[in-house]
Amino acid sequence: FFISYIMLIKNKIIPVFLISILLLQIVFISASVSDTRQNWKDLKQISKDKQVIYKQAQQKYQENQSLENEQEVIDTGKATLNAALNEVEAWLRWKTLEAEENPFASQEVKQAVYDDVNANIAKIDALRTEVNAVSTRAELGIIFIKMIGKYLELLTDVMRDSGKMWVHIANTRADKLTDYEQKLRDAAQNINDNSAIIKYLDDAKSQIESARTALTNAQNYYEQIRVGGTPLIKFSEANQQLNKAREEMLKAGNNLRQAFKLMIK
Repeated sequence: FFISYIMLIKNKIIPVFLISILLLQIVFISASVSDTRQNWKDLKQISKDKQVIYKQAQQKYQENQSLENEQEVIDTGKATLNAALNEVEAWLRWKTLEAEENPFASQEVKQAVYDDVNANIAKIDALRTEVNAVSTRAELGIIFIKMIGKYLELLTDVMRDSGKMWVHIANTRADKLTDYEQKLRDAAQNINDNSAIIKYLDDAKSQIESARTALTNAQNYYEQIRVGGTPLIKFSEANQQLNKAREEMLKAGNNLRQAFKLMIK
């Protein structure tokens, strides 16, 4: 993300850096992550197909409420719920592996993802047992409602963990910006009439500090994402702070580029 340049100033070779930011994007995806993602996509399609079959069975039952047709509704409904559970589990495993192989994620964040995924997979296993025990249309409806509740719990865990991961990655970017701002500032001390350069560097430093404040706010909002609260609101507020940090770091990167251009002149 950062390209280093060498220039000669007052007979000294001084490393300086041209900054370009690619924030909140990871281009590395291993083959294993791609495989798990494809597996999730395959199971997602199977889940959609099962839903179509279930709706057809329901329509058939509405036209003729025979015991045979009722049993078909129950059987296709159970198959649909199991397919949905398979899809969610595959999605969780993909996200787990994605976190594990993310070179920018901290071990603490990875462990949080791992713990939450394991807890949710345990819930999925328990739901499978309940789905397989269903024998009436009423029981099918009850387990469906229960699955919605468990899905909301899963969603809050994912929102919280993914948000904390992005905050960590963004803080890593801020650290690099701070490091290179200082390197440019040190190099600028060897240049006569450097006031314009220092102005760009001061602006960049201020923007980095503003970004760090926004990241702290985002982290606090992500921590508040819990079932029973207002998870969607907190997630939205956190994302707004994360976007603010991104914008400030982009502006800081631009000011560092401008300072570098003046230095090589």
